[in-house]
Amino acid sequence: MPSSKSKKTNDKPNAPANKQSELKSQKKSTKRLASVHSKAKKTKKGNSALNEIPLQECPLNFSDPEKFLSSLLSPVCDLETFFNDYWEKKPLHIPFSTRQNETVDKKEDGSNLESYFKKLFNLEILEKIVESHELTYKVDINACKYDGTNREDYQAEGVVQLQDINNIFNLNKMTMQFHQPQRFHDELWKIQEKLESYFGCLVGSNIYMTPEGTQGLAPHYDDVEVFILQLGGCKDWKLYSPVQKLARECSRDLDKETMEKLDLIMELTMQPGDLMYFPRGTVHQAKVKEGCGMSTHITISTYQNHCWGDYLVTTLPHLIDRCTDQQSVLRRGLPLKYTDKVTTAEFSKQFLEILDAAKSAITKNLVECERSNTMASDFFANRLPPFKHKGEPTGEIPSQKSSIRFLHPDHMLISRGKGLYDDEDPLDEDDEELLDCDVNNNLTDNEDEMYIYFSTNNKRENHMRGDPVTKPSGLRFDISCMEPLKKLKESGNEFIEVEKLNPPVHLGLDMLIGLWAEGLIECKPAGK
Repeated sequence: MPSSKSKKTNDKPNAPANKQSELKSQKKSTKRLASVHSKAKKTKKGNSALNEIPLQECPLNFSDPEKFLSSLLSPVCDLETFFNDYWEKKPLHIPFSTRQNETVDKKEDGSNLESYFKKLFNLEILEKIVESHELTYKVDINACKYDGTNREDYQAEGVVQLQDINNIFNLNKMTMQFHQPQRFHDELWKIQEKLESYFGCLVGSNIYMTPEGTQGLAPHYDDVEVFILQLGGCKDWKLYSPVQKLARECSRDLDKETMEKLDLIMELTMQPGDLMYFPRGTVHQAKVKEGCGMSTHITISTYQNHCWGDYLVTTLPHLIDRCTDQQSVLRRGLPLKYTDKVTTAEFSKQFLEILDAAKSAITKNLVECERSNTMASDFFANRLPPFKHKGEPTGEIPSQKSSIRFLHPDHMLISRGKGLYDDEDPLDEDDEELLDCDVNNNLTDNEDEMYIYFSTNNKRENHMRGDPVTKPSGLRFDISCMEPLKKLKESGNEFIEVEKLNPPVHLGLDMLIGLWAEGLIECKPAGK
């Protein structure tokens, strides 16, 4: 029978079979963690403004992703109302003053949301990041201003200096755009990791700091769902009807002729503590009045390239390929000289018949969606790691009498067969992120194996920047381990007895030790 003892392809630790190897595994795991987060640890020293905000100063509920988003919208709008009435449909503005006037549960009280928002980002935080990191123009920071007709960009290259920040705001009167601040500020990491777990896709952010009496960007629309938190100062916004509903690409700067054809659907002033949402494709522009001081807001965005069309583009090729092997009608040759006939009624008729056959075949093979979900692969490879995850074995070594749970179930993806990598071996010799649990090379068919992919090893400092990672970290097991692992994930944050998982007798303990050695599960003895 195939074994499931863990084996790293390069320098990753083996799943321990005795106490000595257990200690060796933990040592290597700790070393790997230090490598992944070394930059983050260095930047924290002496930068308390970039650390997690104390829980007693936070009015939001971080206990789980759903409660977090609910507390961000409450008490004005519950989640059901938000997704039924606003999501992908129309803008929503939640003034801080409205939260103050509502009577809500104390733990989710928005009464100090204004002060909490101010701590998320301000000029002091910006200066600390610039001092402690080599930020570069275009990659980390942009600056620009718009005079109502033309946009002017700040002309600079190389490393950003503190004096540059002063020039941008005071001399050039430009808006500064700071990309992906969650790479540096712990509280933003904490917020966006929760939102990524809720939405199941990447969540990015940008900071905008605009001097009084100025406008940074020309009217435009974006290809993301947008949440705006007003952190400091005030800003006047105008929202217009979409040029293209639920746009898949960002627009260029829109000229006056285009803007005259659009309907103004909302005009408002964002005050500190306010929240605004609008769907992708919503045309918008914003300006700070004279005498209002500098405005600072954060734009939190999600659902980029995350529509049904994107899913079909990434999933159908694999499904159709498999269905073509199964259905002879899909293997019939194209008409002779078909390139001359694609616009004819007869070709269209045949094409629709083939589509019907393909639809029928795909319906019978929907389980293959699990194996070909490259969107999920990209998400798990590039999302934020769990907030302050240690990445090392937690608790006692598991046994058949233990109770266990995934430390971060939202960061686990279970896939049948090679799944995300059917056209290649995901455990190739050059890949240091995937662990092989088939030490005897007994798994020769995709149907005999399964994978569990995880994002706990991801690098926070690379989030949403640079070239995307193509593969998430992963473990390979015998297919008989799949149902126990699914049951473990379904238990969420609750401990479950190993015996209730009903793991395969010959593989179960080795499977659990492999997960434990990688820091994915927490274990406690029976009865505790």
